[in-house]
Amino acid sequence: MLNRLAAPLKGLLACCTASTTLIAAWLLTVVTTILPIRDPGHVRMWAAIDLGFLVFAGLTLAVVVRGPKPALIRMLSVLSLGALAFGGVSLRAMYVSVTTGAHFEGYQLLMGLLIAGHGVCVLAYAVATSGHGQTAGTVRTA
Repeated sequence: MLNRLAAPLKGLLACCTASTTLIAAWLLTVVTTILPIRDPGHVRMWAAIDLGFLVFAGLTLAVVVRGPKPALIRMLSVLSLGALAFGGVSLRAMYVSVTTGAHFEGYQLLMGLLIAGHGVCVLAYAVATSGHGQTAGTVRTA
């Protein structure tokens, strides 16, 4: 059953890769043009986040192109947990800002939602392809 979801999830991963790459490109523009002038103290932090987005998108693209290689899926699954954590922290920060009257950052909300969604899609694909190549009733041996 889950194996039938692998193909649609692979297409969804391609879309997630594109959206994360576009976010990273936008963030790179902000880091190199706006932050040095307006908020130089946060350039390194946002540059590191941008690099993380690019690595996550690149590894996801590798899975889309090469298929569910076990080592790559494991690495990407771990990064997906980080993406979920980043998304959760971003969403929580925006919730707190709304409830306390602090400054709301819409871009942070959007980035958090998209990267968390990307992480969920990767984990769903990992589960759907975990028995890749097996038929029903077979037992995996060491």
